[in-house]
Amino acid sequence: MLQTYLNKTKEYILLLSAGFVVSILLLEKLWIPTAGILLLFLLLRYEKKFVIVFSFVTLVTLTSSLSSTLRLSVQVSNLLLLIYFFIKNYQFDFKSYPKIPAPVTLLLILIFSSMLLSIVFSAHPVTGIEQLVRTCVFFLFIYFFYSLIENEDDLRLFLVAFFVAAAVLFIVVLSLFYSADFNILRFQQKLLFGGEQNYIHKNGIGAFFVMAISILTAIFFSKQNTKHKSKIALTIFCLLTVLMVTNSRAAIISLIVSTTFILYVFNKKAMIRLLLGLAVLSTLMFLEPISSLMENYFRIEQVFTGRDLIVESINVVISNNFIFGTGPAAVKFELYKQMPFIIGSDEWFFLTRHIESIGFGHAHSFYLFFLSELGILGFITSIAFPVIFLSLGYRILKNIKNTDNFLFAFVIGIEAAGISMFFRGIFEWGGLISYGAIASDLPFWWWFICLIYISNKYAKSDLKLSVSSKSNYSPN
Repeated sequence: MLQTYLNKTKEYILLLSAGFVVSILLLEKLWIPTAGILLLFLLLRYEKKFVIVFSFVTLVTLTSSLSSTLRLSVQVSNLLLLIYFFIKNYQFDFKSYPKIPAPVTLLLILIFSSMLLSIVFSAHPVTGIEQLVRTCVFFLFIYFFYSLIENEDDLRLFLVAFFVAAAVLFIVVLSLFYSADFNILRFQQKLLFGGEQNYIHKNGIGAFFVMAISILTAIFFSKQNTKHKSKIALTIFCLLTVLMVTNSRAAIISLIVSTTFILYVFNKKAMIRLLLGLAVLSTLMFLEPISSLMENYFRIEQVFTGRDLIVESINVVISNNFIFGTGPAAVKFELYKQMPFIIGSDEWFFLTRHIESIGFGHAHSFYLFFLSELGILGFITSIAFPVIFLSLGYRILKNIKNTDNFLFAFVIGIEAAGISMFFRGIFEWGGLISYGAIASDLPFWWWFICLIYISNKYAKSDLKLSVSSKSNYSPN
């Protein structure tokens, strides 16, 4: 009965939702009504397919540094759409709700337990509760997206959605680079001094492109994509070019790590050549003028003239809050109180600017971020995260390693993307779990829920039977 009612009233619900969104967005842009009508038509025509692509693209590209009104309206409208389709598909039959694997359930328990325990013993519980609510809302988004995956075609649609967003961000970076007269130094100055007015965060967008390149590189080796190898190679080249323009050191290094993993699986000879080439390049970096060029590009001196001060200050905070942490997003308060530098010194001014520029994540490392804010249990959670993620993929790959299907390459790409993000976590704090920062964390979890679905659907005893009719494939 509920299904019949939803079908009859679908158009009215969508019209009301669109009207709500338009009424808010009219405060920002006059062209929104026309766009709203077009989007409504696409929604009615393509339904779930449209929701997957539209929701991901808007959440990733329109919730970063734009106005709070637009950001909130995008999030609310997408959440309402996801809730509607979830109820439409599953109604209130709790037994039919998509299951979450036990290891992922354990990860979620660790995340919320570490946050709750830290909040209880924090001197700033209100700040912690705010981050807890944001995290809960974020995982609601993740579960609703997860519930939309019903078959392998949906996995491909998730892939399409990701690269539609990549195309949007690609255009944004190029436009900013053009406005800087294609001068990398001037482009970097725009990003450095733009503050919150920047539409993009170069480290965040660097992580996004690394995941995109990792997925494409793995798919490039899939035998099912022989006809599209030139297109995939061209796309990788374009994304790699933009990544170099953003000049995110952590992203570039993590891409090398993920690429090494992919080549190890598919082509060990190519991996050896890559490592030898990097070894030669590292040697040349000590010779002029290559040394000066590389130093200017990677800003090597800044690695030691800025982050060493941050690490020193964070270590003081950790030593005084080792067991339970400072509480979610409360490190900044402790940094002010426990800063190991004289007020008015150069170090003090640098750290003060760093503290005021972001709300949390001051540790500049995902693992130290969790340790400083959530204590020892948070640190255990940060270590358990990559173990659970990688083991989930390993179990799948163990069953399908001798097939030439798209799924094998896809899972390898997801694993490589995860490896890049966890390695990047040594140097950067965001992109994994950032208290519900959707634009930052959704790209990684987009692939994680694909991995969860594949684990539930394919990592079973009958998987080998389902692929046995396909020709064998030896990666090497």
